[in-house]
Amino acid sequence: MTARDSSASLRPRRTLTALAATLALALAGGLGACSAGGESTQGSDASGSSAASGRDAGSGADTGADTGAKASTRGLTPALQTSALTGRDVIRTADLTVLTADVDGARTRARALVADLGGVVASETTSVARRRGDAPAATPTVRLALQVPTESFDDAVGALSDLGVERELSIRQEDVTAEVADVDSRVQSARTALDRVRTLLGRANKLGAVMQLEGVIADRQADLEALQARQRALADQTELATLRLELRQPATAGRQPVDDVRGFTAGIAAGWDGLREVLVAASTAAGVVLPFALVGAVVLLPLMMWRRRRGGLVTSSTT
Repeated sequence: MTARDSSASLRPRRTLTALAATLALALAGGLGACSAGGESTQGSDASGSSAASGRDAGSGADTGADTGAKASTRGLTPALQTSALTGRDVIRTADLTVLTADVDGARTRARALVADLGGVVASETTSVARRRGDAPAATPTVRLALQVPTESFDDAVGALSDLGVERELSIRQEDVTAEVADVDSRVQSARTALDRVRTLLGRANKLGAVMQLEGVIADRQADLEALQARQRALADQTELATLRLELRQPATAGRQPVDDVRGFTAGIAAGWDGLREVLVAASTAAGVVLPFALVGAVVLLPLMMWRRRRGGLVTSSTT
C-alpha cells in the first residue's frame, strides 16, 4: 500500500474520532446542564419551601401574637393590668359611684375599710337633695376622698364596690417614673451648685462680690426649694392612691305604691298644695306689681290733681 493510500484510509478514522469526541463532549455538557438545572430546581424548591415554612411560621407567630394581645386585653381586672408597672412610679386614681339604700352605714364601712388598709379619709361632703311627689323627702349623697397605699389600691376598689351596687367606675394610671428621675437629678444638681456658690462666698473678700454671691445663693435656694416641693408631691402621689367615692340611694328607694297616694286624704293634700301654690303665686305677683304701683302713684297723683285744678279754673273763667 502506498503512502497516499494509507493517508487516505486514515482520514475517515480521524473524522470518526473527532465526531465521537464532539458527541461525547455534547452529551457531557447536556448531562451537566441537566444536573445543574435539577440542582437549581431543587434549591429553588428548597428555598421556596423554607420561605413558605417561614411565612407559615411567621403567620403562626402573628396569629399567636394577635391571640395573645386579644387575650391580654379581654376580661382583665385592674390588678392584672398593673402587673407590668411593678417597680415603677405610678399615680393611680379612681372615681367610684355606689348605690345603696343605707348611705350612712356604707359610709361607716368605707371609713373602716380604708383604716384597715392603712389609708386616710382626706375629705367628706354630704348633700341632701329635696324631692317632691311620691319620692322621699330627703335623699342624702355622700362624697368621700380616700387615700390608700398604692399597693392596696386594687383591694380598696374591690372592697368599696361591694358596699352596694356599683354604678360607675373609672380608673386612671399615670407612669411618672421619668419625671421622678428627672426631678431627683435636678434636685441633686441644684444642691451641688448651691454648695459651690456657698464655697465661693466663703472665699470672697470684697463687698461687691459678697452681695452678688448672696443674690445668686437666694435664687439657687428658691429653685432648690421648688424642686424639693415637686419631689415631695410626686412621692406622696405615688405612695398613696386617691379614690373618690360617691354613695347615694337608688332612684326608686323609698317610693310609695300608687294606691297609697290615692283617695280622699290624698285629694285633700293635693288640693291644699294647689291652694298654697296659688296663694304663693298671687303674693309673688303682688310683690312684683307693688313697686310699679307706688312709682305710678307718686308720678300720676300730682298730675291728676293739677289737671283737676286747671279744669276748675277754666270752668270758673267761662262762667
